[in-house]
Amino acid sequence: VSQSRYPLAIGAALALMIYLFGKTSGGHFNPAVSLAMFVKGTLNFADFLPYLVVQGLGAVAALKVADRIKLL
Repeated sequence: VSQSRYPLAIGAALALMIYLFGKTSGGHFNPAVSLAMFVKGTLNFADFLPYLVVQGLGAVAALKVADRIKLL
């Protein structure tokens, strides 16, 4: 598999997640999105902190899964 397909697969997976869960999460699958909305003032601190914690935990869980199945 060509390495040029990896970014397309990641983008397609993210687009699908936003389509499926966007109404629930507001599309906050990346801490940079949450941080940008917090800095912009459209996300208050009480909402920002749980997003940040859960996104961090999700990243750690994904790393553990990827390590377990030797993707990285």
